[in-house]
Amino acid sequence: MLRHTLSSALMQLRIRVSSGDPSFQAALRFVHRSERLGVKAREELDRLLAAVRAEASAVELNEPFAQTREVSQVEVRAWKEACETARRNMASPRVGGLGLTAWEDPGGLSRLEVLGLLSLALHRLARTPEFGAGPLLPGLRR
Repeated sequence: MLRHTLSSALMQLRIRVSSGDPSFQAALRFVHRSERLGVKAREELDRLLAAVRAEASAVELNEPFAQTREVSQVEVRAWKEACETARRNMASPRVGGLGLTAWEDPGGLSRLEVLGLLSLALHRLARTPEFGAGPLLPGLRR
C-alpha cells in the first residue's frame, strides 16, 4: 500500500512539474494535499527524494537512464514524454509554447533536472523491497 501511495505521488509530481508549476515546493505541497498523504508517507517521500538528490550527479539528473541497464522502456518513455511536455510548456508563445519559464528550486535544479530526479526516485522505489531483510537491506516497511 505504501509503495502504491509513493509511486502515485511521484507520478503526480512529475506531471505537475512538467506541466508548469512555478516551483518544486509548490508541486510537492499540492501533491501532499491532493493525494492525502499521511505523515509516514510524507516522511518516506521526503526521505526518498533527499536520498536520490544526494546520490545523483548532474549528468544522471539530465540523462537518468543512460548508465542504468535494468530499466524498462516504459520508464524511459515516461521520462522523455515528461521532458518534451516541459520543453513545450517552457517554449515561447511565438513558437507554439506557453512561455512558462518561472521556476525555482531550493537545491538549484532546473525543471528538467527535477524530472530526472523524479524518474530516478520512481526507479529506485520500484527496486526497493516492500519488506526489508534486516538492517543492511531495509525495505519500505520498518
